[in-house]
Amino acid sequence: MQRNWKFLLGTVGLLALAGCTGLSTTTPTSTPVSVVGTVSGNSSLLTLGGQPVDLSGASVSVDGQAGSVSDVVAGVEISGDGSEEGGKLKMKRVDVRWRARGTVDAVDTTASTVDVVGLRANVSQVTLLFKRNTDGSTTAITLADIKPGDYVWVAGLPLANDSILATRLEVRTATDPTLTYLGVLARSLDSTAKTFSYGLKTYSVDYSKGTVQGTLASDVFVRVKGTRAGSVIQAQTINAPGQNNQSGQHNDIEGLVSNLDTTAQTFSVQGYTVNYAKAQVQGTLANNVRVEVKGTVTGTNMVEASFVEVQSNNDGKNEGDKGSRSKLEGAIANFNATAKTLSINGISVSVTPTTLYYSRQTTLTADTFWGSDRSGLMAQAKGTVSNGTLVADKIELR
Repeated sequence: MQRNWKFLLGTVGLLALAGCTGLSTTTPTSTPVSVVGTVSGNSSLLTLGGQPVDLSGASVSVDGQAGSVSDVVAGVEISGDGSEEGGKLKMKRVDVRWRARGTVDAVDTTASTVDVVGLRANVSQVTLLFKRNTDGSTTAITLADIKPGDYVWVAGLPLANDSILATRLEVRTATDPTLTYLGVLARSLDSTAKTFSYGLKTYSVDYSKGTVQGTLASDVFVRVKGTRAGSVIQAQTINAPGQNNQSGQHNDIEGLVSNLDTTAQTFSVQGYTVNYAKAQVQGTLANNVRVEVKGTVTGTNMVEASFVEVQSNNDGKNEGDKGSRSKLEGAIANFNATAKTLSINGISVSVTPTTLYYSRQTTLTADTFWGSDRSGLMAQAKGTVSNGTLVADKIELR
């Protein structure tokens, strides 16, 4: 049975009162920012948390190794630093994170899971599934096309049970199918034997002959490169990176909620403890919902959130070769009531006869929406990217 996942994403901008409408406008600023999240859209327009991603000046790595801009694709998780400028994320440094790269142990089409070298990936409507061709292009596939023994790269968001919600999975050709990369929480670490388990605990990692960076301990996130021999991953390198954010730094963090405490108004996500007591929260928080937190670092692995928002089940949905559904958030510009087009964060937005319109969750007719100049108002548009334009199926004034 297909799992039904809910999500949460956040909004961007400095909010001000927009006259008697009660809606918001924004003034462009440049703010240093650190981000962790899953990329949406496709090659013609990549977004993160409602903002276009500008990689023109970014250095890109893949799991800590040298990469290129072409490695940043819809469905992968990225971590990096840059600035928010004019509604866009202008990145300086980006690391593409894959949760596992290795051979498939098992596929369950009924439960919609793929086990990859001991890490269970839950496949849902948001999971992008591709075969990577020898020329570098990709072909959309289905879960039924994936077989045990296939070599895959899988990205996703960690769940409390040490599995992941897969956001992108690629079947690839491997020169060495024993070569394995993992991004996991170390479990049951034995510092004498120099081993630990992870995920389904069907494999163990032996780091007795590997190079270790950082401090290893049980329940610490680690990145492993090694070779698979039976049920053992013989580690070549292990990195326990920790968090490097400075107090006062602006952070955008996306992930799945765990350890929700509604009394203390805190939860955990991506290794951070988030305090949402002073945040504007849109939607209902719960464990295992996907969130994007916008806030400020207040201490070691601590973030004070300013805004969180529940995302609908369709957000980030797999659209096959079109990539994933995306969204834009920001001030409306280039409002053209005749052509029924506008732009947000410098990106063109078009509509269809079935596009839905809202003003703070109140339904508007198309005639009402286009009947008044909306220039400068804050809005969120959701839809599918086509040739660099967001074709919106929903526009909501904020």
